Amino acid sequence: MQKFVSEGALVWYISSSAASRIDVLLICYTGLVYLSKKII
Repeated sequence: MQKFVSEGALVWYISSSAASRIDVLLICYTGLVYLSKKII
């Protein structure tokens, strides 16, 4: 039962934040580029 509830919440979170997930990927990508340029 607990596993079912957590999976349902996970599916709801993924489906509800599909647009914001792209923003998170962009932020992570720009952060990686910034860090790599800072190191090099």
